[in-house]
Formats: sequence, structure tokens, C-alpha cells
Amino acid sequence: MSIDIFINQIKNKLNYLLILISACIFLFLFGLDFEKSCLLECGEHIIALNELKQFKEYGLVYNLIENYGTVKEPLLYTHNVNIGSYFLIFLEFIGIHDLKIKSIIVLGVFLLGANYIYKYVAYVTSNKFISIITLAFFCFNFFPNWAYALNSLRAWHFLAFFGSCIHLLNYLKYKNSKDILFYSLFVVISFGCGYEYWIITLVFNLITLALIQKENLRIKNLLLILIIFSIPFFLRQFQIIITLGLNFWAYDIFYSLGIKIPIFQALFDYPNLNHIDNFYQVNNIMRPPASFPEPLRNHIDLFLILTQNIIIPRYGILSLFFFLFVLIKIFWNKVKNISNDNYIKYFFIPYLLTIIISFSIFMPFSLHVYIKHEIPLLSPFFYSLYAYIIFLFYKK
Repeated sequence: MSIDIFINQIKNKLNYLLILISACIFLFLFGLDFEKSCLLECGEHIIALNELKQFKEYGLVYNLIENYGTVKEPLLYTHNVNIGSYFLIFLEFIGIHDLKIKSIIVLGVFLLGANYIYKYVAYVTSNKFISIITLAFFCFNFFPNWAYALNSLRAWHFLAFFGSCIHLLNYLKYKNSKDILFYSLFVVISFGCGYEYWIITLVFNLITLALIQKENLRIKNLLLILIIFSIPFFLRQFQIIITLGLNFWAYDIFYSLGIKIPIFQALFDYPNLNHIDNFYQVNNIMRPPASFPEPLRNHIDLFLILTQNIIIPRYGILSLFFFLFVLIKIFWNKVKNISNDNYIKYFFIPYLLTIIISFSIFMPFSLHVYIKHEIPLLSPFFYSLYAYIIFLFYKK
């Protein structure tokens, strides 16, 4: 084998090499201690470990609805699904009992998600340079990205978000049955990351489809997407009904809609929060920390606080300058009638629209919701900006 062939093979596998090197660094620094190596948003991960312990001791109880209490004195959580709990219990059920092996598998899920970031950027931009630089920034910015590597819930974020989009576009273009199976799987995973993330993934899918494959934006395809997205939702509702009864389920849905969607407050007469809290306490249910939406002014203030205290410290002031630069370039391209920039057309604009729409929907709820979904939404976006700027200079 000549040196040129060897170098070309390395270039073609550079994404795997970057992921492998950064994974080795992570393991050297933090190890594989599943109970201690979760570095960010570890609440749901700890809950997943507790659910695993409960399954080992008592088997299947409460139909896999999370129990924050004990078997005799339950405190059930009926809202967001925790895919971390389900996955760890599934591994235990099929005979994988060692916690270290479970942690290796979860790390593998995270690494697969990282590779899907690379694949998605390459897919929509047709630019391997931008995609590999985006991946390099992701791999070697350990915080916040790798803080999720051993988080049994958050490790799935990137896989669901980018994987669903790739397989949707592939299926609608080539009609390969494997793609629709993987797409359905990744949609279920997005639901397992939380209701908000499930909706964010749907928004991303629809926007990407509308801007990249306009010819496939047909009613039958939209119906297919909505049916696939609705399946995990209805399964979750069925799970709650058979465990807690139809009456509880109906009130739970009614109260949740009123708390999270302002228009329902105008349409129906809701009791105060004390009454709602009492309803959940009587039924041994842990109500999530949410309240009725606040005025728009408060949402704007929250966005400014988050920008000052999270976005700028985490991604740097330079990321905002790059963002403004690309916005100016979009305007300039429009003026000059330039439309051959795949990064802007097929990555930047769909991604930006997803961020704007998603944060507009969920910003009213809480800081917690924002932080949970900030990583997969903003991290690859800003790293791709860095890669795009480097590419522009490299091209010159």
C-alpha cells in the first residue's frame, strides 16, 4: 500500500479517528464510573439508576412508570419519559448486569450520536471540510458536550435529533425500508428524552424537509411523519391509563395543558395551583415544577439572562460575531442573487428556524427546560459556524 493511499484512507475515516481519540481522552480523565462520571444534568440519570435498583429488587412494578418513592409508599412521575430508566432496565432484563458494561454501552450511544452530527452536516452541506471541522470542535470541547457522555438519558440527544432527520430524508428519497425503521426508532428515542425534545425534533424534521426536499413535502408524507411521532405519545397515555385509571389521566391532561399552553386558560376555568397540587398529592403523584405562563416581558428578560450567563460564557462572544456575520452574508447573497451556498441554505437556516421556534414555544416554561435542551440545539450550531468561517478563509 502506497503512502498516498494510506493518507486517503485516513482522510476518509477521520471522523471515526476524531471520535476515538476524544473518547480515549475522556476515559483517561473521567473513567467509566457510571455513578460518578455524569457531569451535567444528572438528576434524571440518578433517577434511572434508582429505577434499575428497584427493578432488581422488586421486578416490574407500576408498569415502568417512574417511582420517586418506595414500592409501599409510591410517588409516581407521569409526565416526561426517561429513556435512561427504560434502557438500563432493558439491559438488565437481557442479562447485562455489570454496571460498567452498561456505562460502556451508554458511552457508545453518545459516540454514535457524535458521528451522526458529522453525517448530518456532510449530508446537507455536501462539504466534508465543514463537517469534519464541526465534529472536531464538538469532540475537543469537553464541556458541555462530553458532560453528557455517561448520562443515561442525555447521551441519546444527538442520536435522536440528527439521526431522525437523516433517515427521514433518505427514506423519502430512496424508499429504503431500513431508513423508515431507523427513523421510527429515533423518533421513539426523542420522545424518551422528554415531551419538549420530542416536539423540537418534530419541528427540526419538518423544517428540514420543507427546505431541503420540497418535492417530498406532500400530505401523505406529512401524515406518515405525524403518525410515527404520535405512536410513542399514545403508548405513554395507555401506560398511564392502565396504571392509574382513566379519571386521573383526564385530569392530568387537562391540568397540564392549562399550565403549559396559555390559550387553554382563556378557554377553560382552571383552579388555582394549590388545588392542582393537592390533586397530585392525593394520588401519590410528583407534579413537575411548572406554573401558569408568565407575561411576554418576563420571557424576554429570561432570554437575556440566559444569553448573558450561559450562551456567552459557554460558547464565547466570538460565536455571536460569527452568527451576525452569517446573517449579513445571507442578506448579501440575497442582494447579489447568490444561491449556491449549501451550508447557509440547508444547514444554517433550517437549524436557526428550529432554534427560534423551539425556544419561542418552551422559553415560558422554565430555566430547567432550556438548559436540558440547550446542548443539542446550540452546541453543533455554533461549532458549525466556526467551521464555516474557517472554510471561507481556507477557500480563499
